[in-house]
Amino acid sequence: EQSVERLNSGFGLMLLSDAAGDGILKTNQAVLAYSYRVRINRDVGLKFGIDAGVSQVALDWDRLVFLDQIDPLNGPVDPAGNPYPTQEVRPEELNKTWFDVGAGLLLYAPQFYVGLSAKHLTTPDQSFLGLNDNLQAGLPLRLSLHAGTELSFKTGNKRGWEAFVSPNVLLLRQGEFTQVNAGAYLGYGPVFAGTWYRHTLTNADAVIALVGFQKGVVKVGYSFDITVSELTLPGSGGAHELSVLFSFDKSEALQARHRASRYNDCFNMFR
Repeated sequence: EQSVERLNSGFGLMLLSDAAGDGILKTNQAVLAYSYRVRINRDVGLKFGIDAGVSQVALDWDRLVFLDQIDPLNGPVDPAGNPYPTQEVRPEELNKTWFDVGAGLLLYAPQFYVGLSAKHLTTPDQSFLGLNDNLQAGLPLRLSLHAGTELSFKTGNKRGWEAFVSPNVLLLRQGEFTQVNAGAYLGYGPVFAGTWYRHTLTNADAVIALVGFQKGVVKVGYSFDITVSELTLPGSGGAHELSVLFSFDKSEALQARHRASRYNDCFNMFR
């Protein structure tokens, strides 16, 4: 992504390639994003954003194993090594391509931010099965509401490091599913950490922990999702994620400009 201040705009490109189920389901995605900033007054601003992209999914049907293929003695293959037949109907198409659009807006000030976004405005059809075999047609619209604040503290240390804490909350709604993430992000100099609690309004889902550090333009983080619901797999231990971020706005000139301006278009937790 790249900000262009003279245009009050930002441009972004996202490329995604994913192989799930040991490569049985492969996804490739390319998305372009654009945002525009409106300065309401000295302290408050508003951002509008839109993204559009193309997704392509391929299913390796012959590697799937269905319940009626599993023999009580031999498993999914016969003694000769051949898979047992299934009564499941093979889809006519094993490759799906669709176009998708999303949009959002963000209101921000030195002490808070609040935003609303919508994904899958085109409700694209990404199913391999026909409508009569599906629970609903198209990918449901996903709405998200997010808000947060940031409190900074002068620590008086010799290195000049500042500390901050940023409580935040995220509410998601897609189809009949609702999810809430609530927690806080903390930072002290180059070190940061955070914890969040995820709930579906009916069941507890997970506790998320994050730690990391930043050195120059490089930011490294490690997060761990601890599943607390009954859906956890025995011995899974949760989900691990390692992230590496390169931020090219860490020059001394840009940092001096950020410190000199009250116009805060990005909290420390996102820098």
